[in-house]
Amino acid sequence: MRWIELSVPGLALALLLGSACTIGRTYVGAEIREEPAARIQAGRTSRAEVLQVFGPPDRILRRANGDVFVYLFERTNETTFTIEEPVFTNFQLFSWSKVQRKSDRLTIFFDGDGTVTSFGHRRGTQELEPL
Repeated sequence: MRWIELSVPGLALALLLGSACTIGRTYVGAEIREEPAARIQAGRTSRAEVLQVFGPPDRILRRANGDVFVYLFERTNETTFTIEEPVFTNFQLFSWSKVQRKSDRLTIFFDGDGTVTSFGHRRGTQELEPL
């Protein structure tokens, strides 16, 4: 029987050849490019003006006293590092993953006539750490 001897540098090289790193970024929805506070005024801005500036909402909620438009932009950053034996067993020795998911949300409330009564906006994607 013949044994294969690996030195420490040889073992390190073998592990390095069997390692993989994946970096990914996923986007869902359209980015809210305009600053809502500069474009929306409660009691003055109409539904048509909101649609012209922000486009179609991701969700429309129907209420008895007026609709609600919801705009959502979600961003996910994912990093994965894996070390495995790639030749004979494909055995995974080590795996590390980090997933960050943040979103920007704009919610606009309208009265029965289609005029904005109030709105809320939160920018969460700015809290993402760089990849």
